[in-house]
Amino acid sequence: APQLQPQSRQRSRRRTGPAAMAAMSLWGVPRSALRAPPEVDAQGSSSARARARGATVGVAAAVATRLGASLLPLQDPPPADRPRSRINLATAFFKMLLRFFILLRWRVKGLRVEMLADSNRQALRGTLRSVFLSFDKLQLARAQFTSGGVIEIAGLDLTLRSLIRHLIRGRVRFLKRPFELYVQGDMNRDDVANSWWIRNIAQRVVNIIMTRAGGTDLTIMTVSVRAASVVADRLVFSGVIGTALSTSVPFVVSIGLSVAGSGHILCVTDPEIVLNPGPLQVVVPIVTIRQLEVDLGDNARVEQLLVTNSMIRIRARTLVSPYPKFLVADPAPRCMFSYDLADFVGRFLGVRPQLT
Repeated sequence: APQLQPQSRQRSRRRTGPAAMAAMSLWGVPRSALRAPPEVDAQGSSSARARARGATVGVAAAVATRLGASLLPLQDPPPADRPRSRINLATAFFKMLLRFFILLRWRVKGLRVEMLADSNRQALRGTLRSVFLSFDKLQLARAQFTSGGVIEIAGLDLTLRSLIRHLIRGRVRFLKRPFELYVQGDMNRDDVANSWWIRNIAQRVVNIIMTRAGGTDLTIMTVSVRAASVVADRLVFSGVIGTALSTSVPFVVSIGLSVAGSGHILCVTDPEIVLNPGPLQVVVPIVTIRQLEVDLGDNARVEQLLVTNSMIRIRARTLVSPYPKFLVADPAPRCMFSYDLADFVGRFLGVRPQLT
């Protein structure tokens, strides 16, 4: 074997200087790291170069251990937390698809979407544990919410291919099973005034109140609600009563709202009617035996309904199903009027478009 050159021997015999010793003491490198076990070459004898290489490896290992201890909080997360990043990647596509679905149907500002799935595979199959939506402003075709709101969907299970076909062609069932929908929002005075839904409901309520107040025959007299607003803690509806003599009388109806029956019944409380509002106004007394109540159905529940400070605050929960109701017999009526709120929400969202 060739002999080591003298220059190589001199390099291998160099010792660690004072600066390197101070640096190693600062990092806590033991002096034993310099006395690394000698390597054995092909002839079975140790060389100075092998000792120097072993010492360098020992110092590097000690410094790396020290650095690792000092930078421990900045290390990668444990393997148990790493699947969460993959789940986020899997749900990113559904976030984009849901945003496209919402923005295609309604006008939304400040939309934020969050999703949660049990596993990456479940997310790719379309099974999501919960979907959380929040917005700053939501404008629908016949209503608006300019004070913000929150929507939460629990137990969403859909077919991705059917959902894409529904977005393209419509009238395609894309849900595998029912899901629970939770809505929380506020409606200020402008939202109430511009809501077609509220005016439509107000028209029906006013017709019932007028009929109970004085036995008004709606086949002879017409009642038309022109505006709706919120004043203090009451809803106020104004309109005109037309008579057969082509005369019109303005009126104002104010009501209060409350919830009964564990949130399944909506109650209209303390109705008041004022004809010809102004200096010569006439207050019409309402004599009724039974309170005006509306049954919202077993699949819908109003958790909070508060009318205060010229604002309506509502928190409601409903079960949205892609399948029609199967009833062996009609349920016993809990009050005089009924309205299936869950069925209305399902038809509005388009989860059962083929049944409308």
